Amino acid sequence: MLSPPRPATPGLAFGAALLPLSIVGVIMAVTIMLVARFRPAWRQLVALAVVSAVAGLGADLIFQGFLGALPGGHAATWVSLSLTLLAVSAPTAGLIALSGPAGVAVGAGLMIVVGDAFSAATSAPQLLPAAVGRIGQWAPG
Repeated sequence: MLSPPRPATPGLAFGAALLPLSIVGVIMAVTIMLVARFRPAWRQLVALAVVSAVAGLGADLIFQGFLGALPGGHAATWVSLSLTLLAVSAPTAGLIALSGPAGVAVGAGLMIVVGDAFSAATSAPQLLPAAVGRIGQWAPG
């Protein structure tokens, strides 16, 4: 039986996974805020946490279990992927709660376009302009 190839640098796999994780986080926030319409707010937060945990487990099973692309134990990887999803979906859900459907565009723009580019996940912060590198270190993506 053939095993999947191991990446040369495991950190590259996480950098490559960051954009899809950001997109999934925005989709989760939109689904919970606009489609499911849980009320009150604590139910929305619980729903975001549960969905983030389940999606993080799925990402862990794919990236570490199937591809073998991430180092470390499954529990630590699962928690880090789940918290990454929650860090993207919670602010996006807050923007949607504040401004309605227009918050989708603002949240997606901030998390996907600005956050992923400014975070330097696929490169080093030193390769970005100085201000962008400092701002990007605070981005969840």
